[in-house]
Amino acid sequence: GDVVKLHFTGRLDDGTIWDETRGDEPIEFKVGSGRVIVGVETAAVGMSEGQSRTFRIQAEDAFGLAKASLMVNISLIEFPEDVQVGHKVGIRGLHAIVTKIGTSMAEVDCNHPLAGEDLTIKLEVLEIVKASSLEEATFSGGPFWPLELAFMRLPGVVSTQVGYSQGTVEKPDYASVSSGKTGHVECVQVTF
Repeated sequence: GDVVKLHFTGRLDDGTIWDETRGDEPIEFKVGSGRVIVGVETAAVGMSEGQSRTFRIQAEDAFGLAKASLMVNISLIEFPEDVQVGHKVGIRGLHAIVTKIGTSMAEVDCNHPLAGEDLTIKLEVLEIVKASSLEEATFSGGPFWPLELAFMRLPGVVSTQVGYSQGTVEKPDYASVSSGKTGHVECVQVTF
């Protein structure tokens, strides 16, 4: 897909700005890459360079609906002694917020903080690079995170995506690949 560079301002229904890029770097994404919320990508498609537009994104196309399955109870033994309601904690790679504290358990909410929220977003498209003018190359090397970071910093690189190449296992995960038993190599696809 095309690569879109834009500024945005996101507001909640009460007018609170939850994020914006003005005064900072604009965001840049390849349409179809899944790097931005669905509602932003959908709205950006069809816009032109220099065009601004304000629109509503329903929760389903933003950060999703809040899921009861992401409210979990964890033993207080797993927390620092001074844990309080409202504290942000990390749970198996997820960001969570402590919502209740009992005598032996704490309830934490692992939903995105904006799950269930409809959003108002203003987009200003700065640049559109047509897919037909882009090239792609895939580089192997591992671990792929530092390799991806190095490519992301190069002028002219418009997007990167990490994954695995070769190997004998369909849909491998990081643990199986890093075990060395699947024959996969870590790689970075670079669009420039």
